[in-house]
Amino acid sequence: MAVIGSATNATTKGTIDIVDQRSVGFGSLTAEDFLKMLVVQLQNQDPTEPTSNEALLAQLSDMRTLQSSIDMEDLLTSNAQTTLAANAASLIGKAIVTTILDPNTGDNVRFEGIVDRAILRDGKLYIGVGDKEFAFEDIEEVKDKITVPETLDEETATDETQTTTT
Repeated sequence: MAVIGSATNATTKGTIDIVDQRSVGFGSLTAEDFLKMLVVQLQNQDPTEPTSNEALLAQLSDMRTLQSSIDMEDLLTSNAQTTLAANAASLIGKAIVTTILDPNTGDNVRFEGIVDRAILRDGKLYIGVGDKEFAFEDIEEVKDKITVPETLDEETATDETQTTTT
């Protein structure tokens, strides 16, 4: 049984373990466990009334269905991670927008930068911008290029252009 956390019972003030539901009951049985139980059942059956062929075939069929379901779940999980990684990799060279916490003010501020890497770490996808990393799901917007705020008005920009060309 895999304990993934704990909580305090308000009534009894005791601690209650929180377990992963896949690690208890039928959720914790593997195809190998099922096969072991089948072998034990065959070894301990009543020799005067052995299990019928139909019942044995039904159990074997159940075992194959269980294994197929497990294999399908693993394949879907793998495909989902591959798709996410491809999506993150497609962002390399593009500008992203996200909100980050300014360490000086404690305020949330808009961050915009060019993605230079995609990282898959512990089953979670991150994108990198310079020395920063962001969770893939925290990206708010994707752009082809960064929008730079214009600091010069039109007249000043024209004067600058004329000065530079002369």
